[in-house]
Amino acid sequence: AGQELLIYEFCDPEGLSQDAAIFRRVCLKLGLSMVPWDGEGSIPRSKEVSCWIDGVLGTGFRAPLRGDLVRLFGMIDAARQESGAVVIALDCPSGLALEDGVPAEGALRADATLTFGALKSGFNSPEASSLIGEVSVIGLGAPLGECGER
Repeated sequence: AGQELLIYEFCDPEGLSQDAAIFRRVCLKLGLSMVPWDGEGSIPRSKEVSCWIDGVLGTGFRAPLRGDLVRLFGMIDAARQESGAVVIALDCPSGLALEDGVPAEGALRADATLTFGALKSGFNSPEASSLIGEVSVIGLGAPLGECGER
């Protein structure tokens, strides 16, 4: 859509699941910029970024968060506060356990969540409400759930 995009990689590509490896190859074939993040470096300053897309962890997340991810999410939150950049979570904010809606310490707070297929039951938790932002249900080729938007 004409936007500059940078994808951070948080693990060794050799350790990816089969599905993740396929999508990584798609990104490479599309010529998207991908850089490894070792958990120690900095992130682009907020004036350079208007939107962060959170696709780090998904529905199978189990607490606790790795220390490097807690550090990363803290840097993103600081950058957001500095510039007003927004965070959009894909399916759910990283660090939120969807079975019960309990966030791990250091979970990333989203301004909006684009969740796939149907609303997740964990979104009804009072603890989740401060992390998910405005929720929209989007399709992935399967019929959408009946719930629509939150």
